[in-house]
Amino acid sequence: MTDKKEKNSDYYDNVYKQYKHYSLDVDGYHTCYTQLYLFVKNLLQKEEKILELGCGTGQFAEILINEGYNYKFGIDFSEYAIQLSKERCKINLFMKYDLYDLEISKIDFDTIIALEVFEHLENDIKIINSIPSKKRVIFNVPSYNDTSHVRFFKEPDDVEKRFKPEFNFFKINELGKIYIIEGIK
Repeated sequence: MTDKKEKNSDYYDNVYKQYKHYSLDVDGYHTCYTQLYLFVKNLLQKEEKILELGCGTGQFAEILINEGYNYKFGIDFSEYAIQLSKERCKINLFMKYDLYDLEISKIDFDTIIALEVFEHLENDIKIINSIPSKKRVIFNVPSYNDTSHVRFFKEPDDVEKRFKPEFNFFKINELGKIYIIEGIK
């Protein structure tokens, strides 16, 4: 765990502009997150209505859309990320929005995906608690620290202590240095 503050949207705009692995030249099958994306994709059913929180530059959305999954909507607070998502996927399913202001209960979805998101948020539990009951949530958190991480988790028990009380069903999967959580509110 750390005591760091979360970064603002300008920070992420700059990250997405600076690092080539987020560019339009790098698709979801050839990024540093490919293993994560494919693992999570295999947890999904094609007919599930998917809402992605923190969609970034749309690399995971690209995989799901190209493979015929029912991707309904992607949200990110980085204007640049939303622009890249729209260009990458050639579809207007992406919107700039701050997750703290999002009224999740007003969106039609079955499953929320939040990859590489909650470790960056000071009030991650607030976002999780805004998810309606009986909705499925798949997210990941790291076991390592990074400049932009507000927190990280050394052990699966640390993940369980923080997140399990918020869910009726809770399962942790380990993939390298990350924990992938499947939960039902």
